[in-house]
Amino acid sequence: MASPLYALDKSHFNRELYKSLRDLWFPGMENASSASKEAIQRWFGMGLSDDQKKDFDSQCHGLAISALGSISPSTISLPAFTDYESDISRASELAGPLLAEVRDAQAQDEKSGTETLLSLILLLDQMPRNIYRTPSKLPLVYNHYDRLALSLLYSSMSLPQNPVDDAFFKRRPVYTQWLLMPLIHAEHIPSHDLWEKYTDETELLVKEAGDQEALDFLAQGRKSQKQHVEILRKFGRESTAEEVEWLKTGETFGVAKGGKEAEAKDEL
Repeated sequence: MASPLYALDKSHFNRELYKSLRDLWFPGMENASSASKEAIQRWFGMGLSDDQKKDFDSQCHGLAISALGSISPSTISLPAFTDYESDISRASELAGPLLAEVRDAQAQDEKSGTETLLSLILLLDQMPRNIYRTPSKLPLVYNHYDRLALSLLYSSMSLPQNPVDDAFFKRRPVYTQWLLMPLIHAEHIPSHDLWEKYTDETELLVKEAGDQEALDFLAQGRKSQKQHVEILRKFGRESTAEEVEWLKTGETFGVAKGGKEAEAKDEL
């Protein structure tokens, strides 16, 4: 067996961090199926003052920066990115130590495995977006942490016991939508198709339960995914003059626009 590409610092990657990430992202929502108004405001900044947005970003920074720093590009070296298919084919290698955290938690019980995966996805996919918002920092998000998040999700879905299919979570879109978020952030149409497959399955379960609030939350998720995939279908992965012009005025999902720095290709 090949040696892992990197090791995790267990002083950062542990149950305490994983629970704290879920508590920060889902305050008072332990058994919820849809999100509270307050949670949506924090996630998307709607109706919040600049100071309130900065305060939430500061909380994300304080909780996650040490763990993120311990697996930053200055600390670990990933193979050069060539294409999504190549990364997905070696997802277990790219996410190896992270995947081991999910597998070890699953050995305790199925729900713990999914909780650990959700926490790690929040760490890799969401925390960087609340910490590295400026164009000069975006390569950390798109070229490094997104690769780890997507690799972790794909490799986890390949486990004998797929944590995404956990019965508790699958009926609660407030969790599954964040669990599957790396698929939306990927500039990869098959990943978006896979997101739609899992979301369709969740929607069917929610309809059977007659949970209208959860259905409304799912509808908002579909709207966001549609925005991402329409941009992807229009521009693909290569920058064009049309895209550079669009980036000056179009929806950039919380990413700051800023002169020449914003002209670089950023995954939206």
